[in-house]
Amino acid sequence: MNSVISSIKDNLNSRLRNPFIGAFIFSWVSLHIKGVSIFLLVDTQMKIEILRNKDWVIFGDVVFPLLLSLAYLVSVPLISLLYDHFESGWVTPKRLDISRKKTVAQVRAEAAYIRDYEYGNLSALVSAKETLTSAVSELSELLEEYRASCSIADGEKFLKLQSVTYKLGEVLATMSSSDKEPTNKGN
Repeated sequence: MNSVISSIKDNLNSRLRNPFIGAFIFSWVSLHIKGVSIFLLVDTQMKIEILRNKDWVIFGDVVFPLLLSLAYLVSVPLISLLYDHFESGWVTPKRLDISRKKTVAQVRAEAAYIRDYEYGNLSALVSAKETLTSAVSELSELLEEYRASCSIADGEKFLKLQSVTYKLGEVLATMSSSDKEPTNKGN
């Protein structure tokens, strides 16, 4: 007995999962919503009496729900197809274009920021180089003046000052040669 009931349940489930039958039941219930609502809300005796007194009309109970379910089964996939065509043909390219424009604008803004940042660094470096050049030349002049007026006891201090001046001159020469390297590489 259990196998018969199970077989009937499986058969009903497979039938109800059929899109046409499901659409037909949905359309029939939507056309008879008032009667279905009353049927669900009354007691058992009244339900039995409603079922006994129901007049089945071929046009209202079969043809209208059949036409409505066919319209539903045709229109929903058609609307879905139109939406997919609209989205892939117009919405997605617009989204990609907007995204691309945002990305290009971000890259340009970042490039401008980097350019301004590097320009600021180069300006500071050029200014520092000019300051260092003038300081080294001034130090060299002072060193020559100090050499003429220094005593033998100050000779050690003079040598230290001369060594520092020489090292600063080397740093300045290195900076000058590194300024010339990019132009030589470009040629």
